[in-house]
Amino acid sequence: MISNNDISNIESQTGSSVIGVMEVQVPVYVINLQYLSKDKDPFYPVDRVVVQILDKNPLANWAYIAWLLGFEKEIVDSRLRYYLIPEGFLQYFSNGMLKVTESGQKKYMNEKGDRPDVEITGSIMVDGTTLELLPKNFYDGNYPLRYFKSGKTTIPHKPLLGLDDHSLVRAVRNIETRIANSHFSYGLEENPRNLQAIGIDDRYIDLDAIIMADSAGNINKRLYFRGEFYDFPSMKDITSKLYFFVDGEGNFCQNHGVTSLDNATKLIFAATPDVVDDIIIKRYKIKDRIALSICERIRKDSQYPMVIHVSKDLLKCAGDRRLLLADARKGGFDLFANGGGSMKVKVESDYFVSSLTKVSHPKKLP
Repeated sequence: MISNNDISNIESQTGSSVIGVMEVQVPVYVINLQYLSKDKDPFYPVDRVVVQILDKNPLANWAYIAWLLGFEKEIVDSRLRYYLIPEGFLQYFSNGMLKVTESGQKKYMNEKGDRPDVEITGSIMVDGTTLELLPKNFYDGNYPLRYFKSGKTTIPHKPLLGLDDHSLVRAVRNIETRIANSHFSYGLEENPRNLQAIGIDDRYIDLDAIIMADSAGNINKRLYFRGEFYDFPSMKDITSKLYFFVDGEGNFCQNHGVTSLDNATKLIFAATPDVVDDIIIKRYKIKDRIALSICERIRKDSQYPMVIHVSKDLLKCAGDRRLLLADARKGGFDLFANGGGSMKVKVESDYFVSSLTKVSHPKKLP
């Protein structure tokens, strides 16, 4: 979930106020791959020299090999006894002779001295509608993503007819080219080659949808992930139609971009004055509904969709004055939605209430 520091940075960069944040699920494919990469064994250089020495002198003393390499005898002994011999790179004879096998020749005796290729399995995430790689920020191994099997978005995955689907084959080929040209592995091992899809899973990932408004009331809704805004072509229409509402049971919710309203792109909170009254009554335990006529609820001249103006009369009717004064002191509060997300509600005070917010324990009202 987005942090307060992220919100401050967004407001500083855009000059707009962050009014709401929603969790939006974006369709992705996780392609399971089999590919070639270079052996990353840190002992490969040691093993290579040991094998080359034994190729020239099969009866070489192990302590002598360690002395030549400048290592402790235990290191060479361990590599021979627990790796090179049992893995079949060297064959041990009863007279103490060690012979380099065919696999040992192939791995350690190549002319260029390059590390050998190893076959690896791994996975890579792509856009679920275009099969294209996502921006590099999505592949930061320090912050692993959480995948979901089902999503609330109405955007479907691109249909694929098995692993031989031309779209998938072309996508894997493009991924390999992209990696080779960019020198960025997108979560795979270094310098991956000969990529082949061996499986594919349709999944969803969570992104934050940021709803912003400037001082003129212009609304902007964008997807945000790890410090940057992103535009997913497939999500553009849904993102623009995100807003909050209150359902028939009185729960504050988000619409996930699903709506029949024509003006959804200009909405942050779709609610009637009575619905807003109910929110205020429930939060502050208002005793007299008539008192809410003093309360500014939805103001056309504000960038916030819900503005509460706290007066002395409204404070008298509040059963929870401490919470009302606390909100007034902070200048607002976050209204949290079922299913994730929150909307900022602005709270303003008249002169009398403003003076009370400077007192830790409110006095009895006259």
